[in-house]
Amino acid sequence: IDIRGLRPGRTPNGSDFKAEDISAKLVPVLEALAKQICELAADRKTIAFTPSVECARILADAVTRNGLNGIFVSGECLDVDEKTEAYRQAGKGTVLANCALYVEGADFPDTDCVVVARATKSTGFYRQMVGRGTRTLPGIVNGLQTASQRRAAIATSAKPDLMILDPLWISDRIDLCDAYDLFTDKPEVKAMMKQAGILTTDAAKEADSPR
Repeated sequence: IDIRGLRPGRTPNGSDFKAEDISAKLVPVLEALAKQICELAADRKTIAFTPSVECARILADAVTRNGLNGIFVSGECLDVDEKTEAYRQAGKGTVLANCALYVEGADFPDTDCVVVARATKSTGFYRQMVGRGTRTLPGIVNGLQTASQRRAAIATSAKPDLMILDPLWISDRIDLCDAYDLFTDKPEVKAMMKQAGILTTDAAKEADSPR
């Protein structure tokens, strides 16, 4: 999907691609996207984010025609609570298609695939969408004191990983995380470390020290 030439405008995420522009680009290829989801994530529980309610409805219908359990939900649905609960109770092979309804404030721990079909320039918005799939299963890491113990428990759980389907190549423009995030959560320190090209704790401390 070629989004070159699209001009950002004012959105709830600040300056970002306009939902209607992305939707117009996406509608013609939603059937193909549905087939990709069915091919790559049939054995997963998926939440898909789209730029418009129309796209969410079309995508849910398309994955259902292709053999998965598609659930469409929007803020306009009178049965939004029932659909949300149906997704919570659903197993693998289910796709919940929505338009930013569940970007935050919703927790689906067994979701192990996220489809980000809403192009964005916002790092925070992108991370929120992907974040719907980053929860560990309940009880898996309870009481474990070290990171290595938690990683081992996750690796042997029923949800060892998260698949991210990124048809708009957002990851080419936005880093969810990189190696520098292991040393600092301050953007200015991270920028200085990247400029120096050094990945050490000492480099992080030096970049963070007052000049």
